[in-house]
Amino acid sequence: MAGIKKELRVLGPECKKYRQLADLSQREVARRLGYESAQIISNFERGLCGLPPKNLFEYGRICGIPESVILGISLSEFLYSMAEELSPGSIKGLC
Repeated sequence: MAGIKKELRVLGPECKKYRQLADLSQREVARRLGYESAQIISNFERGLCGLPPKNLFEYGRICGIPESVILGISLSEFLYSMAEELSPGSIKGLC
């Protein structure tokens, strides 16, 4: 996954699952968030970019994602990323 932010590798795809379960299109979610294009939602769901926190939690509300899920994934990915930066290769036993 070269080039994809480590913090977004799980969050975006996990959010996509919820969106699909809610039977919503990327275009519909983008529209509800005030975006003109669905491209930002596509990019987010593939881990290429993040959403501003306000929009991330609104995405969650729209798609029925509990805040605890968003916070849990975000925190675990942030901690994983920080540990990897501090000591590359030494966190394999944590996963």
